[in-house]
Amino acid sequence: MKTIELHGREEIKVFFKDEFKRSNRSDLDQYVDDLLQYPDGTEFGLPSEYYIDGVWETRPRKAEVIIIYHT
Repeated sequence: MKTIELHGREEIKVFFKDEFKRSNRSDLDQYVDDLLQYPDGTEFGLPSEYYIDGVWETRPRKAEVIIIYHT
């Protein structure tokens, strides 16, 4: 499994910006705020299958697991 460590708000936003192309900027900001509520060093698994507009899509991922650090 490929793991990426993300340090701080800006690095997290850059990593996830493509996930929110269809949304507005405040959705991304809220998502980052939500992630930063977890303890420092929390690991998250990333899905590679998404249900979009009634269809399952498989998308390649930069990593399968990310670790979030507050600073």
